Amino acid sequence: MIGYLDIMYNVTTTYEASISTEGIVNFICLFTASVFFGGNYLPVKHYETGDGYFFQLVVCIGIWLSSLAINWYKNNPTFYFLPVIGGFIWSSGNVNSVPIIKCLGIGFGSLFWNIIGLLAGWGNARFGWFGVKPEIPSNIYVNYIGVALCVASIILFLFVDVEMGIEESNEREPLINQSSQNIQVINLEISKRTDIFDRMSIKVKRIVGTVLSIFTGAMFGLSLTPILYLVDNYPDASSDYNMYAFSYSTGILLGSLIYFVIYCIIKKNRPDVYPESILPALLVGLIWQIANTCFFVATSSLDQEITFPVVNCGPCAVAFIIGLLYKEIKGRKNFILIFIGIMLTVAGSILCSFSK
Repeated sequence: MIGYLDIMYNVTTTYEASISTEGIVNFICLFTASVFFGGNYLPVKHYETGDGYFFQLVVCIGIWLSSLAINWYKNNPTFYFLPVIGGFIWSSGNVNSVPIIKCLGIGFGSLFWNIIGLLAGWGNARFGWFGVKPEIPSNIYVNYIGVALCVASIILFLFVDVEMGIEESNEREPLINQSSQNIQVINLEISKRTDIFDRMSIKVKRIVGTVLSIFTGAMFGLSLTPILYLVDNYPDASSDYNMYAFSYSTGILLGSLIYFVIYCIIKKNRPDVYPESILPALLVGLIWQIANTCFFVATSSLDQEITFPVVNCGPCAVAFIIGLLYKEIKGRKNFILIFIGIMLTVAGSILCSFSK
């Protein structure tokens, strides 16, 4: 009973101390990041992206282009190489985003990579892996309870039944995917075109999507490790994470280009290119950069062991709400599970935010 009262006292005193202008700004940034991370793939939902490799390249171009504005706003800060490595790690996960969505759907797919990303990112910052100094919150028990609630919310989402795959539409033949004897631009409606993911059974899709999501989540969760190391070990390094947004985005673009070149070699220089997805993909990159900027603002003040649980469980809730709107999720039981999961998400996010 005494332990319980101590925890509640910590929650109350932390809450009172955290209600400030800076605290409100950080909370708004975390909320905005969660919404934008959870829905950043919506612009491309109705467009064919093929196997996703050309799509992810364009998304990363959008991320890099939008980072130019941040770099200009920050008066062209010093370019460090370590954030480039972090961006490359992130791109190693992002390259799997479209295959995951094809296998698991836009809501269910993000569930797996967010729970792994939550644990990886939080654990790395909290316990100090890979040469990073441990970040200990002022109220450890409040932070642990918040993280536990965030993890519980994502686990609860596992029991939500989701219709597999993304919404299908009339698809076009890719602009570049033809033999040298028949080079031409095709813009005619054709029968449904299938790729390797379309030919998979639902069971195989679930297995492949889950494995890719675990790997992607680990990459996303550890992608900020080089920046954390830089801030902790370089005396002249700024604690403002957005000072490294351009170099981080450069690593993202570099990794994406490398993976696309490897993909083109495997495809014998006949990549699947869908020109109608270019503008939506650039928009996806812009939305991601907005979310990441908000995340960096909050992390610079609150530390990663506080912000990572929020920006990984929050997008899950947003993604499942999107799943409801697009009728990927149906039924009273699913509605109840999602409602409870969102409540756990909100509670966990508040506790994590106020455990600083």
